[in-house]
Amino acid sequence: MSVSKQMALNKMRQYDPAFARKKHNFHIFEHDFSKDMNFQNTFILLSVIRIIGALTSHIRDCDETFNYWEPTHYLLKGYGMQTWEYSPIFALRSYAYIFFHVLLGMIVRILVEWHDKVFIFYAIRVILGIFCAYCETYFYQAVCHRFGRIVGRYTLLFTFFSSGMYFSSVAYVPSSYAMYTVLLSFAAWFYGHHGKSIVYAALGVILSTWPYIAVIFLPLSFDALHHRGLFKIILWGLKLILYVLVPMVLIDSFFYGKWVFTIYNIVHYNVFRANSILYGVEDWKYYLINGFLNFAFCFPLALLSFVVPILIRLYSQGNYVVRGFIMDDQGNIDKDKIKLPVLTPFRMSIYICPLYIWFFIMQIQPHKEERFLYVVYPLVSLASALTFVTVSNVLCHILKKQIFVKTIKALKVIFIIAFVLLSVSRTISEIINFGAPLRVYRHLYHDEIERHIAMRSVPHDQDRTVLVCVGKEWYRYPASFFLSSNSRLAFVEAGFKGQLPQPYFELEGGTRLLQNNFNDMNLEERTRYIPKEECHYLIDMDIGESNTVHQDTKRWETVYSTKFLNSGNSPRLSRVYYIPYYSYYRNKYFDYKLLRNKNVVIPHHKHIHHYIDHNAKLNEKDPPKPPPKMKKRSGLKLQLLRENLPSIVLNSENDLAIEKGGNVLLTKAGKDGYWNREIAEAHPRLLFVYGENHRDFLKMKAFFDVEHGELRPQWHYTDQKRTQGNIRGEPNAFPIRTSWYHAIPGSDAYQNWFNDRELPINSDVIREDIDRIIEAWKHGTYDFVLFGHEHVGTGVANLPKRAPKTYAFLTKEIHRLKNVINDPSIRRLRLEEHPAVISDDARNTEKRGDTQRTEL
Repeated sequence: MSVSKQMALNKMRQYDPAFARKKHNFHIFEHDFSKDMNFQNTFILLSVIRIIGALTSHIRDCDETFNYWEPTHYLLKGYGMQTWEYSPIFALRSYAYIFFHVLLGMIVRILVEWHDKVFIFYAIRVILGIFCAYCETYFYQAVCHRFGRIVGRYTLLFTFFSSGMYFSSVAYVPSSYAMYTVLLSFAAWFYGHHGKSIVYAALGVILSTWPYIAVIFLPLSFDALHHRGLFKIILWGLKLILYVLVPMVLIDSFFYGKWVFTIYNIVHYNVFRANSILYGVEDWKYYLINGFLNFAFCFPLALLSFVVPILIRLYSQGNYVVRGFIMDDQGNIDKDKIKLPVLTPFRMSIYICPLYIWFFIMQIQPHKEERFLYVVYPLVSLASALTFVTVSNVLCHILKKQIFVKTIKALKVIFIIAFVLLSVSRTISEIINFGAPLRVYRHLYHDEIERHIAMRSVPHDQDRTVLVCVGKEWYRYPASFFLSSNSRLAFVEAGFKGQLPQPYFELEGGTRLLQNNFNDMNLEERTRYIPKEECHYLIDMDIGESNTVHQDTKRWETVYSTKFLNSGNSPRLSRVYYIPYYSYYRNKYFDYKLLRNKNVVIPHHKHIHHYIDHNAKLNEKDPPKPPPKMKKRSGLKLQLLRENLPSIVLNSENDLAIEKGGNVLLTKAGKDGYWNREIAEAHPRLLFVYGENHRDFLKMKAFFDVEHGELRPQWHYTDQKRTQGNIRGEPNAFPIRTSWYHAIPGSDAYQNWFNDRELPINSDVIREDIDRIIEAWKHGTYDFVLFGHEHVGTGVANLPKRAPKTYAFLTKEIHRLKNVINDPSIRRLRLEEHPAVISDDARNTEKRGDTQRTEL
């Protein structure tokens, strides 16, 4: 049932006689339920500043890049960097939180039809900023409803200009998401909607996989328990488990490929094992300094908010104010719940204590990070506004003379102006002094890599993937959204002794596969590094050191450079705050450079878009190993060869080929010529050639063993049954790729089949596979090369119909392969080295020994 506002006010007076306006009564908070701006105008105002923040703010934490932007990019584009937390062995991070951002990226790409990944990156950021603006607007309206228009006004002012809110509102980290839920949950609490507040709190605790923030919602939960009862709380809890926790577990289990509960994993790692100290410790001043930088004078005010309940108790003289009334979803006043709890000192303490709870817990932790305070930034604004209003009103009440009242009002104006100037100055300083990495990577994406690809003049470039390397600047890498589809990130050694990420498997279901060389103790993994000579580009900051790439002008040239603050040699005032002209002339800067390698060293056996095992042979410090000795072939008898060939190749056609000195064999036609894994294992001196798809080729992470002439899989591979690929993964089985089932190298588009539109790319992968077979043959490990009776590429791939030009090129390359294999000058095998001869001699020796033992 709804009642008018006048009826509501009359009932409120019944509960709170002090509500009546009397000149001799003093009220710390005004009985004014109106707002300075309506919801729409407030939302537009906050959206403008948040969109600006999304477009101009830099990434302040490497965790944002590698733990959130990179998995998002991987799920959108199929490649990216994986940290140990996302390994199925450890499973500390939730893909459920990532998944919603992936959906945003997909929606942006569909609606805008824009394949510029940098645009998608900023679009996701803008959406986060707009959503934060909505949460802040809801929070502002609730503060006005609960504490009055004046408190709401200052809360909005502090939130709008705060440097901390400027950057945290668009950060892609769980603490920012938790901040959104704090805004929503506390707003619902201030309105008296305990059910909604519990739901928003649970969404923050569960989906962020940052369960520690539950302590912030403890006062809210106890208040809900007091007003709603235990049965209601249990019912809400069961619904949240069913609607939130269960879907989250299902999503995470799907991506990890096993049942996981990431919330328990992260609590076990950080709390029970206390491993967070592995990532750095800070002293007790860390949060105090960062709090002041992000909120200026408002942060000390927020920490002093404990005086608010004290001042209310001392100076309100029992005239505690009734704050508002509860409305339903249609905006009607609920007659049965006409008033919220009275703003007693105890009630005010309940509203303020979450800030102190969180700050105390974070303060006693040795591992501190600025983003850990994001979650209470809205409460800092609210607490500082409460303190500001309470202290100023009490002072005006105590110092009743007009001159003192005017002085206090003037000081209030000075405080506001100082806060705004310091906050804006701090924000501009951050953008100018630390925005260099994003400027460099935008230039790399939009200009440099495209120019690099266009300049390639070599028809067959074994290194189509452009390697963009980072050394000591790895932690300022923004995301793979700033690398084109034919470029990848790589690391060069630069003194960092912790664990770096490594590439995801670039195939379907790659999140489920186990990566080698991951640990949970932040120990250095040297397999991450490649020699810097193999990099096409290197992004580094020139800090004036000698004997670095910046002095090696014969190999490296600077293609783009911008300024990055030299904090150590700049005055504290000018580096912390932007002061026009003064900061420019007093600050010192480093050059943040994009360097191009003029003489790239291409490592051997490098596969297109393939994980490269940079082992010791690629390390310039280790001398190269000598090539294996060549084996010879001469006078091998046909009958000996026939004894060592499988039944699938014994026919007159192969006999004729052998008699003529040929080394290329074909299987029988039909089912009699089907090979399988047992046949490949039983005949290690036969080199099997089969048609393959690019996806499964990448999945097995095949490494060409130069010393033995074998193709060794380094990871799990798909066990095929009905095609030539049923011998996939055998060391003597060599593929020729004839289909994709994967994104095309140099493109973001997924494609199943080869077609002639990508003839140069098709030719590259075919030529690479043929060259690998030729090198294996030259090694001397194999007696014959065995092809299927049907031509490679004529089965499932159906190249003659789908890509006739590619098929013609494949035929030409196979002809080249056969000419090399049948060339007697390439290699020869001595008769006594053949296993058939050895086994025959061994049998004769064994018979002679048996005869001698019988005679004895």
